[in-house]
Amino acid sequence: MYYIILCIFAGGITNVAETLSVLFGFILLTMSYISFGGFMSSLTENQIIAGITTIVLLLATWFIPNLADIFKVLSPIELFEKFPEGIISITSTVALILQTLLFTTLTIIVLQRKKNIK
Repeated sequence: MYYIILCIFAGGITNVAETLSVLFGFILLTMSYISFGGFMSSLTENQIIAGITTIVLLLATWFIPNLADIFKVLSPIELFEKFPEGIISITSTVALILQTLLFTTLTIIVLQRKKNIK
């Protein structure tokens, strides 16, 4: 559906492989960001604090790889960089899925512990 909308607004058929690669990468990046936001929300009772810390930490992961190369593995936006070129990298795909699973699992653990305490 998104591809059809893109073709309508682009004025014609675009490169199918590159467009689908970007959409796939964007879905993986969004899943990673949402799972991280859910984890931060599970750590605090206040939604405003959760939102601000999520935005600050995600922006930090965007700019920290410029400081040291070791942080490139942790940055979701660095993992996304190959997708707009039309390259679906297995390492980037697996890393984004693992980040999503990690933060979803941590969210479940935090919520279970909060439930057991009450």
